[in-house]
Amino acid sequence: MIRLFKDRASPTSYKEFTCTVSCSDGFEHRAEIPAAEIQELLQKIGKARISPLAKCALGPNGISYELDICDEGFARATYRWWMEPGEEWKALGEIVRALIGLVRRVAGRPILSG
Repeated sequence: MIRLFKDRASPTSYKEFTCTVSCSDGFEHRAEIPAAEIQELLQKIGKARISPLAKCALGPNGISYELDICDEGFARATYRWWMEPGEEWKALGEIVRALIGLVRRVAGRPILSG
C-alpha cells in the first residue's frame, strides 16, 4: 500500500509530505518528502481523470498495489491492482512509479523491485 499524506503531528507538516510504502512482508518504508519536490506529482494527481472501475489482471505471484489518495478534507479514494493497472488506470501506475522513485531517493535505500 502506498500512502502520501501530511502528518499533522509533525512540526514540519507545512513544508513536507510523508509517503509510506507498505510491503506484504510487513515492512514499511517511510520518507519525508519536501513539498517543493512533489508539486508536479500533486498536479498530476489533481488532473488525473480515472474511471471508477478498470480491467485489471490477476495472477498467482507478482506485485499487487494499493494507492490511497486523501485530500485535506474528508474525500478519499483507494485503488488496487496487480502488476500493471488497466488502461483506464494508466495514470495511477505513473503516479505510483513516481512515488516509489521519490521514496527510494529520499529514503536512500531500495524498495520493491517494480
